[in-house]
Amino acid sequence: MQRSESRTRIRASKGNVWQPPLQSVYKLNFDATIFTDLNCFGFGAIIRNDRGEVMATMLVKRPPVTNKLIIEGDNTNVMRAISSSLPNHSLLGHIIEDVKREENKVAHVLARHVKNTLDDMYWLKDTPPSVVNALYQDFINTNE
Repeated sequence: MQRSESRTRIRASKGNVWQPPLQSVYKLNFDATIFTDLNCFGFGAIIRNDRGEVMATMLVKRPPVTNKLIIEGDNTNVMRAISSSLPNHSLLGHIIEDVKREENKVAHVLARHVKNTLDDMYWLKDTPPSVVNALYQDFINTNE
């Protein structure tokens, strides 16, 4: 008699994980964060191909630009769409869905990693060690 093992798996639903682009297409994910304690902001970006392979990553650290930057736009509707758990059926709905935090985890980790750097950093077909776990989680979730 064979004994069956019960395994509990924790994973995000397919709607909340990074999805690779179509074949022969690249996907750019980015995120930014403000470090008030360091008086600077960080920007992280990653480009991946349709197999989830890293093509390039970058980290940028800059002083704040609050008094030299004017931002205009209809941000209320964009933020409402990004924050909603309902599917977005607008013409740009597919873009809104890709921006949501769980689908942009690697870029978020990159932006947070900027806090530990002195200079801007760039990688080709590689990443800083701090994002390896997030990349691995994306790989696992997209291959289930």
